[in-house]
Amino acid sequence: MKAAYTRDAPLNYEAVVFLDESSGTSFELQRALEFDAQDAALGLATYCLSNTLGATHYGGVETWNLTPGSLTLSLSGEAAKALNLPRTLQLHADAEELDQLGHHIRRILSS
Repeated sequence: MKAAYTRDAPLNYEAVVFLDESSGTSFELQRALEFDAQDAALGLATYCLSNTLGATHYGGVETWNLTPGSLTLSLSGEAAKALNLPRTLQLHADAEELDQLGHHIRRILSS
């Protein structure tokens, strides 16, 4: 699995993307660079999880752990159901790649 960071100021978002090259599936941790009053009013002033199937869920990570080569996410039941994923999701990538992405992951998930 490959992992990469992307930031697009005109589209107002940043994301860490995990791509399974063998299946073509992906999983993203996203957040807006800036939130507006409408985001706050709708409860969307937080990070967002999305997958290849177009499923999206705002918030929903109960706990997470970043170790060399692996990001483990414990999802709420609601998030797991919305994304059609297990409650515990383990994403593997090159240890050096994840180490370089760690500060982005921390920032996105702590918002």
